[in-house]
Amino acid sequence: MQLHSFAFLSLCCLIASTYAADSERALSVYAWPLSSPTSQQLAKISYDFPSLNASVTSYDAIPPQGWNELVRVGFYPSAASRWRGIVTSGSNFAPDLEKKLTLHVDNEGEVYHVGYSATQKPAASAKNGKSGKDKGDKPAAPAGEELKVEIVRQKAGPQPYLNKPVVLNPDGKVESEEPQKSFLQKYWWAFALFLLLQVVMGSGGKE
Repeated sequence: MQLHSFAFLSLCCLIASTYAADSERALSVYAWPLSSPTSQQLAKISYDFPSLNASVTSYDAIPPQGWNELVRVGFYPSAASRWRGIVTSGSNFAPDLEKKLTLHVDNEGEVYHVGYSATQKPAASAKNGKSGKDKGDKPAAPAGEELKVEIVRQKAGPQPYLNKPVVLNPDGKVESEEPQKSFLQKYWWAFALFLLLQVVMGSGGKE
């Protein structure tokens, strides 16, 4: 009995570890300044699907000489060597900005597009993020603090509106709905009766 329980627990652990390994994904994102002949690794991202939890394994900041030109940010899909990415200003990589990398994944968890944005840091964060020239040496910020990652799952597009199926009557013909009548068509007899009463009452008054 204990042997069967041990085997069952081992099988469960094996399935759980296999599922965890399958759900973990990794992606290398590259930065490619227009003046550079080759791309350089910008960050390594590890993420989980379908929970969409992500973390930055490593981040290599673009040197200041690249801040004054356009920079391509993208990746190389595993199924092809063709580059996929976007173009942004090199000034968006300055250290006083909050940087965010957006990974767009399909229903299988594969990245099909990336996005990049940068916003101004709050005053307190910008002050704390300065180099150690003022207050001695300061350790570099962790990769997760230098670059934030957001995973966006692909959404289903709008579905076409399909007409209702054609219903045939016992004679094999299409049953057509009767056109809706207007208020005058419904109650014309009331108006005719009112006019008739007016004519009769008018004739009686003259006599």
